[in-house]
Amino acid sequence: GSPLVASALGARVSTNPQKEFGCVPVRPTLAGREDRLLARLGDAPIVCQWHGETFDLPPDAVHLASSDLCRHQAFRYGERTYGLQFHLEITAAMIKEWAVAPENQADLASLETPPQLDSESNASAQKVEIRSFFALA
Repeated sequence: GSPLVASALGARVSTNPQKEFGCVPVRPTLAGREDRLLARLGDAPIVCQWHGETFDLPPDAVHLASSDLCRHQAFRYGERTYGLQFHLEITAAMIKEWAVAPENQADLASLETPPQLDSESNASAQKVEIRSFFALA
């Protein structure tokens, strides 16, 4: 999602130096801690990742979160357009299934460190955030 949104808003999309798979913490920026949606996730939510891309922030976008491997994890453009690099719709159980799928073995083998595949925090964060996004409509 977020690379596509960023590209549509005029930003450059590129390959991230490292692929990011698994359940990892993201760090909200000051703007992210004050954002009406991202603030609900807390200070270091564990979210699921499955990507190898990154993007520049679009002009006039507000940077909302980053992670150790990917600087741009979330942004807001205007009041209702969000770009999330992480996946709220993916659960830790889904990540575990994907990790054993033969078509994903090459990507996983290319990682410097094995992905974190367990996350208790993701399920509660996911429910809060998805409900919040639907409330915007």
